[in-house]
Amino acid sequence: MRALLWKDYRVNRLVLLAGLVLLVAPPAAVAVINGYGAMRYGEPVWPWMAALQVGAILSLVVSFITVAMLGGTAFACERADRSAEFLAYLPPTRGQIVASKMALAGGSVAAIWAVDLLLIYVVAPLCGEVHPQVAEELRDLRERLLPAVAGTSVCLFGAAWFGSSFLPSHGVATGLAFGAPVLLFGVLQAIAFAFNANDLAESWFTAVGCATGVAGFAAGIGLYLRRVGP
Repeated sequence: MRALLWKDYRVNRLVLLAGLVLLVAPPAAVAVINGYGAMRYGEPVWPWMAALQVGAILSLVVSFITVAMLGGTAFACERADRSAEFLAYLPPTRGQIVASKMALAGGSVAAIWAVDLLLIYVVAPLCGEVHPQVAEELRDLRERLLPAVAGTSVCLFGAAWFGSSFLPSHGVATGLAFGAPVLLFGVLQAIAFAFNANDLAESWFTAVGCATGVAGFAAGIGLYLRRVGP
């Protein structure tokens, strides 16, 4: 199992490096701007609590790219360079191969969310208080955006993972995955328009997005385990 994890790390190391950059860049950019404002004008551009929370939310949004790439490269990357055919002749079972990919991809996505949620709910509040009105606006921002971001992330990952289980190219699997949340939101908007339910898309997107992503993830595993070829 350790050898499989090391192999999957080497296959995904560029994706993981890009993911690290996308994870760190938004909060770091906000911190640099605030620090420059504090040195130049004697006070930060934004309250530190607000700046770090917004930076962490932006980090989750730009990490959509990482999430989709981790799902899209899961199986299709090895199929594209034909290393999957070589792996098929080695002792590890398909169950072990899937478990290794789940550990790497799922663990990486969980780490992204853990870091940003820690920044939002633990680090940012330690950086000083804000005006009550600003605090209320930040709370509304978190309550409105974080569920939608979570639903989009799960939907992206599940769609990319499902596409990677049978498509010949990881680029195609990753690219098509970005259409899944867009299509899902469009369908919800159409249903909302048909039934005159204005808030249906917003209120149901997170639940339906998560359900779609989990279904795609499970279908991708089942398809890979039952697939005749690599």
